[in-house]
Amino acid sequence: MKLWDKGFSTDKKIDIFTVGNDRELDLVLAKYDVIGSLAHARMLQKIGLLSKEEFTAVEQEIH
Repeated sequence: MKLWDKGFSTDKKIDIFTVGNDRELDLVLAKYDVIGSLAHARMLQKIGLLSKEEFTAVEQEIH
């Protein structure tokens, strides 16, 4: 069962195309997603949109 399941069936080819091996790809990309998120948070802190404490909290939660 999928979270977005509305109770009707779809073509198996559509499921494979839209879902496929997402989990495996996510495992490969997760490291780079974390690196990008930390860089974005650091930039927000440097331009004053996040305090040093807020950045530290984000950094600790991400790690």
